[in-house]
Amino acid sequence: MTEWLGMSVPPRAPRPEARSQVLARAFGTSYPWRSSIPLAIAAAALLVVAASVFTVRSVQRLRGEVAQLRDSLALVAFRLPGARTVAIPVTTSGRHGAITVLADSASKTWVITCLHLTPNTPSETYQFWFVTDTGMQNAALMPMDGSEPMAMSIAVPAGARGLAMSIEPRGGSALPHGTLLFERDL
Repeated sequence: MTEWLGMSVPPRAPRPEARSQVLARAFGTSYPWRSSIPLAIAAAALLVVAASVFTVRSVQRLRGEVAQLRDSLALVAFRLPGARTVAIPVTTSGRHGAITVLADSASKTWVITCLHLTPNTPSETYQFWFVTDTGMQNAALMPMDGSEPMAMSIAVPAGARGLAMSIEPRGGSALPHGTLLFERDL
């Protein structure tokens, strides 16, 4: 009846996917996971990046440990007439480390290597002492600001029979007042 007035809308064909969308909504079979695919890809990419960073850091840490062990082994394997190597276990702040001393009686020199020691606070330092029959004498200061291994060579005075190490104020002290970490005859 309205056609004779010209008020009718001409029919249009629906989009091809409209039928499946209408039926999916009507029967509850829509596919919401399609919108989460980009999120899953982003999460997987983030996981790969995190695993890569962890692996690189682990490899760097292990390379450092291998270098430390190689250096320690070189000290132990390094033999001079009159030289001997002594390993002294040290625990600082619950962390297990070691002091390795290559004592060369011919040159009267000790090469001291510190491995895996806890870094000092800004107000502290490790201080080495010569153990003599008359008491302790200052040998050297070794401030450790990081956990990298450190080495030093010290000339041994006459009468020194051993080595000790304590934690002292950053500038050192004349006598050991701090925590004595070890005392060892060499």
